[in-house]
Amino acid sequence: MSAADDAVVTSVVAYGDSDVVVRLFTRERGRVGAFARKARESRKRFPGLSAPSRGRARLRQRHGADLLVLDELDVDPDILGLGADLRALGHASSVCELVERMMPEHEPPPAAFGLV
Repeated sequence: MSAADDAVVTSVVAYGDSDVVVRLFTRERGRVGAFARKARESRKRFPGLSAPSRGRARLRQRHGADLLVLDELDVDPDILGLGADLRALGHASSVCELVERMMPEHEPPPAAFGLV
């Protein structure tokens, strides 16, 4: 069963030829890791998948695994222009790094998502 949640992509790591492991900071689940199968091949399910970015993620639990499954990521179109402003891109990257280092795994802090 999958559920959609607002998410900030904090990092993307290639895994094999076409898969990726994505680190997300979500409103409902907090900081989580997710496995995105064929993400580097599918521009329909994962348009603009990069860090930092934000959007609506469709996640589901994998039985017996720590990583969730990222089925789809609908990236906010406003974030796609971030690459044109290097200062904003640098600030967004710094925020993502702080989230990775400071936020506990699977514990959504109530007000932190709004700040990020």
